Amino acid sequence: MKENRQIGFYFTMNAEGIKFTRIPGDRGLATKMGITIGLMKKLNMDLNHDGYVNDNDVRLVNLDIVEKLYTKYFWNAINADELPAGIDILAADIAFNSGIAKWQEFKKEGNDNDIDIIVDRRIRFYKYQAKNIVNQKQFLKGWINRAEVSRTLAKKLRG
Repeated sequence: MKENRQIGFYFTMNAEGIKFTRIPGDRGLATKMGITIGLMKKLNMDLNHDGYVNDNDVRLVNLDIVEKLYTKYFWNAINADELPAGIDILAADIAFNSGIAKWQEFKKEGNDNDIDIIVDRRIRFYKYQAKNIVNQKQFLKGWINRAEVSRTLAKKLRG
């Protein structure tokens, strides 16, 4: 639902945090507000105009930039305006956090209008990553917390 885009954006920003990070083991490498160096290179986001996309550019990411990226490359890309209330913010957060393909995969596996099915599937995915991908276990508690908070918010928006 179009009315939930701002709520979804701020939920995702709260989950991602606002500081620049480069955590050992984080596959996103340099990240700020959920925007990774990889995405910035893909989009050629040379924010300091030095001819390179590197950690210095990631440090320059701000809320306005992230909101534009969130809206264009995640919310709009999955047609979240057309999704039911609650599912819209779940879908956009999954797309932002794990990729659009992961949202599409979750959608194909079951009822894409059932909040509990979607969140439970997301948690299973996080547990799989923590178990099978080197250095990912350190993030599991935060990922599960994000999923559970998204469940609560989605159900509140659903009404």
